[in-house]
Amino acid sequence: MPADGLEAIFDLADSHALAMRGREAASAMIDLARELPRVKERALAERLVAAGRRLATAQAVDLLLDQAAMAEADVQGIAAALRFPGPEVVGPMLERLNDAQELTVRRLHFNLATALAEYAEIRRPLVAQLHLALGDGRWYVVRNAIMLLTGIGASLPLEHLWDLARARHRQVRLALTHVLARWKPNPDGLDLLTALLDDEDPGVRFAAATGLGPYAHPRARQALARRAARETDLETKAACEAALSRRVVALRSA
Repeated sequence: MPADGLEAIFDLADSHALAMRGREAASAMIDLARELPRVKERALAERLVAAGRRLATAQAVDLLLDQAAMAEADVQGIAAALRFPGPEVVGPMLERLNDAQELTVRRLHFNLATALAEYAEIRRPLVAQLHLALGDGRWYVVRNAIMLLTGIGASLPLEHLWDLARARHRQVRLALTHVLARWKPNPDGLDLLTALLDDEDPGVRFAAATGLGPYAHPRARQALARRAARETDLETKAACEAALSRRVVALRSA
């Protein structure tokens, strides 16, 4: 960026009317975040960071979060700009995610959260807030927390797993089952998936049956066989039988 361009941004960051110039501030934050990796002088880099933090007014942050919900948004660039407010952005970002009604918008907020999680100073408070959200009374907040924790490669605390498996809303149990189905076989996954195989919801039972496919443990095979024998949902019954069949073939060829 030309020197006069940087000076213009510095002047904006020092402006007494900054709170009234949110759109300019948001644009300047993106420019600074783009420029920062190219700066080799420590003093100039520190000046850029300080300016970025001053530019990160509530209005500017809101505008950047609005931009992130647009299909053509540069999510990585916006995430880099949102490093300036630091952990303070986590709360507003999660509010946008949880308020999103449309799936496409929710996915865009997920993309932003995933990009921000790459920065250690934001990842730690983000994971902490998501762990707290697992105990929220709103099912969609819990579902989003499960999915986002998994998406950023963070763990689901073991102390929450059984509560989630017994959650009142099917979407929470379904989200958990899909996550467990992607785990490598382990004792906790075996216990939870065999319990979820008896869930009242056929979609949850279907996901649990699919997730138990890779388990060679006799309890998994017995649970699948029992469920297949009494299952009334045809798709879930087929999933149980397919899981059993795949494992039998694998054992015979081993």
